[in-house]
This record gives sequence, C-alpha cells and structure tokens, in this order.
Amino acid sequence: MARITLEDVQTECKKHKWQCLSTEYTNLKTLMQFKCDEGHTVETTWEKLRDKFICPTCKVNVKKQIVNVSGKPKTKEYRILALDQSSHKTGYAVYDGLNLVAYGVYETFKNNPLDRIADVCDWVDSMIAQWKPDEVGMEETQYQPGNGDGHNVFKLLSQVMGAIMITCVREKCKVRTVLIPTWRHHCGVKGNRRADQKLSAQRLVKDWHDISVTDDESDAICIGKYFADTHGRNCIGEFD
Repeated sequence: MARITLEDVQTECKKHKWQCLSTEYTNLKTLMQFKCDEGHTVETTWEKLRDKFICPTCKVNVKKQIVNVSGKPKTKEYRILALDQSSHKTGYAVYDGLNLVAYGVYETFKNNPLDRIADVCDWVDSMIAQWKPDEVGMEETQYQPGNGDGHNVFKLLSQVMGAIMITCVREKCKVRTVLIPTWRHHCGVKGNRRADQKLSAQRLVKDWHDISVTDDESDAICIGKYFADTHGRNCIGEFD
C-alpha cells in the first residue's frame, strides 16, 4: 500500500470542501488542524477524519441541519413561511416565532412561464399543507429600469406574486408583502449593486446562524426575519 502524503490529505480535504491547515503529516495518528466548509478549525487526526468529515461545531448547530426538511408539527409559536419569489428558483424560510426552523429552494424546470407559475403555486399549496403557517410573507416586485428586459421581468414576477396570493387566500392562509428596500434596511443588507446586496445577505445569515446558504435562501431568510421581527405590527402591503 502506498504511503499517504500530505498532498493526499490536502486533495481529499478539497473533495469535501475542507482545508488542511497543517503543513506536516507523519502518520494516521498525527494530530493535525483542518478547516471545515463553514470555516471552523478542527483539530484531529487523519485516521479519525478521513472516514467521516464531521465538524464538532457544525454537528451541534441545529441551523446547519434543517435545510430542506419536511414539515414539522405546528407549535404554539406564530409560524411564518417566507418566500423570495421567482419564476425559476424560489427561496423559502420557515420561522416559528423568531426561530428559523427550515430553509431551502424550490426549482421548476418548465419552459413556459405559465407552467412555471402553476408549478410554483402547486408547491406553495403543498408547503401550506405541510407546514400550516399562520401567514405567508413575500417581497413585492420591483421594477429594474436599468435592465433591457425589465418590463417583461417585472410583469412575470407580478403575475407570480398575484398567483401565490390567490393560492394563499384559497387555502385560508394570511398573506403579507413587503417592499424589497424595507426588508433589506431592516436586516442591515448593504451594497448599491444587486450582486453586492445578495452577498451582504449571505454574510448576514452566516453571522446570525453560522450557515452558508445560496443567495435565494439568504434572501428568504432575511425576508422571514423581517416578518418575524415585525409580527404584530403593521406591515407594508398587509393583506387581511
């Protein structure tokens, strides 16, 4: 059997999105330092790590484990299903009170816009059935004047928003909307460009929950935080 080298350890770590911080490797029982995919330093031996890339810090972080989970039983807490609306990828987050209990992304692959809208509404309907939220909260559409296709995008997203609202009403679920600048300001999202704002939201979620998420998920988590924090107050665009 070929002798394991430091380069072998480094290569294997990269496959798991980890880093090997140590600069020397002697044998399987050598105490070494690694960095997990969430940036935590882990001190262990290659013998223990190579079979199970488990970070002790991530292991006890409940938020790290809740992505894409199925519905949980309703608690006494006010439950909010937050949506980052899109006709392709829809980020979502579920809050019980102020506590984030689920997040993820729903993606539809239909080519026809109306078929995609129907898919998203069917999915929202299933999420309401699974999670039984007290309300669905989502951002309002915003026209992007600098985009050559801005009118068509605005029109499509407005249709998505309207269809989701009708779905909620039919399921007797309260629905609220919020302006994009409002939830971004509330959460402390920074940046002038859309890309910078997306990255800022991801960094905020990392700070709050110590999890790395996609930009669709981070937006939904921030939107959910806005509605969770302002529950009981008058929300912009409230529909009762």
